[in-house]
Amino acid sequence: MRLKFDSFEVDPRSGELCREGEALPLQNLPFRILLVLLENPGQLVTHEDLKRRVWPAGVHLNFEQGLHRSVNKLRAALGDDADQPRFIETLPGRGYRFKAVVKRVEANRGSPPDGARGANIYSALPVDSPYYIRRGADTQFERALGAAESIILVSAPRQTGKTSLVARGLAGLDRDSVVSVTTDFGKLPVQVRSDSNGFLLMLADELAGQVGATSNPELDWSARRPPTVNFDRFLKKLLQATSRRVIWAIDEADCLFQAPIGNEFFALLRSFHNERALQPGSPVHRLTVVISYAREAHLFISDENQSPFNVGTRIVLRDFSAAEAGELNDRYGNPLNHAELAQLFNLVGGHPLLIHGSLQAVSLGERTVAQILQAENPHDGLFGDHLRRMLRSLNQSVRLKAALMEFLETGSAFPEQVYELQAAGLLAEGHSTRPRMRCPMYAQFLRDELLSPQKAKGAGAPAKYSA
Repeated sequence: MRLKFDSFEVDPRSGELCREGEALPLQNLPFRILLVLLENPGQLVTHEDLKRRVWPAGVHLNFEQGLHRSVNKLRAALGDDADQPRFIETLPGRGYRFKAVVKRVEANRGSPPDGARGANIYSALPVDSPYYIRRGADTQFERALGAAESIILVSAPRQTGKTSLVARGLAGLDRDSVVSVTTDFGKLPVQVRSDSNGFLLMLADELAGQVGATSNPELDWSARRPPTVNFDRFLKKLLQATSRRVIWAIDEADCLFQAPIGNEFFALLRSFHNERALQPGSPVHRLTVVISYAREAHLFISDENQSPFNVGTRIVLRDFSAAEAGELNDRYGNPLNHAELAQLFNLVGGHPLLIHGSLQAVSLGERTVAQILQAENPHDGLFGDHLRRMLRSLNQSVRLKAALMEFLETGSAFPEQVYELQAAGLLAEGHSTRPRMRCPMYAQFLRDELLSPQKAKGAGAPAKYSA
């Protein structure tokens, strides 16, 4: 179920606020306030209602100030005016009222088969999705969370399911004793990655909002101190303000590997790990940092003694095994028989996105099995958009493209190139000494696109793909 008002649409399950189809950035606390208001359109929602339903238990900072800041952020996201509100009306001393008409709409249009309903394969699956397949990494991650490790590393190529794995692990925690906050570095503006002070101040504000703290980081920030010291002091203040353990999940961490502030930031995370060992009474004993990434960190971080990537508990998320692909086929209502599933696995390997997409398409009647397994023109087939995006991304990196072409021609590459091609999701994980393409479909498609004489001249049609 989605909630619509004016030109906005809200998905309570995914936590997304969109305007005319475009996702808008909004912190967790303002989003949860919006949900409460949308559930009660035209009615007074008191300060006490919001405190009870939105604010984390165990946080002992100024509630009124934090509420005011969060509502201001919500109004900014909606383009609303407190003096002449279109959406959020302030009732002084009492609370707020949502003025616009709210409509409830079904998230899925049409009547797809039960076996395929609700699975959005192109984004992280909801934590309660029946189409999520547990792998060995799930158990490892849950154990690391339970052991309160200082740093947990989740490594996998893109589109393997890192974000879903972390979200499900965090959702299973006891909310009375743990608070989790998330930061997606892939969504951060590129310009802040070169400004240490602006970057860390923005992170501090983001963390404060999600923890439910109401203190303003700018008031504790001093120009006389280095930005890392300011952030360190503020983070410890947040940890002291709650009685619960804090888990900070960082997604797309490799977006910072080559950024000017990357080494400085990751050295700061390493310092928290070191402080836990050296200072038993430090507040960071209640902090766990989860770092999700695709590329090998050691290729980019210059000083291994200041890196969190060689001290944390590392969890590697692999592609689906044949058995796991079979389990997903069961979840979709067995649209493929045993022989067809084996053919599909031979074509796309255990690539989670491609396995999901194939099973969903057959379940919905959008494709037949034969159409998927024997696509005459993959550009127009089920995987066309995916393959074109992959090729565009590859064309943006001359070095990566050259390394892949060398591998396609010779079957070999330097170790550093293997790591980067694995991180890009082009080579299979776990085969650094004898690398291989992630799936046969990728190998044939990329050979046709990058090596065929016709493509070099800008002519020719793609070859037929079959298992």
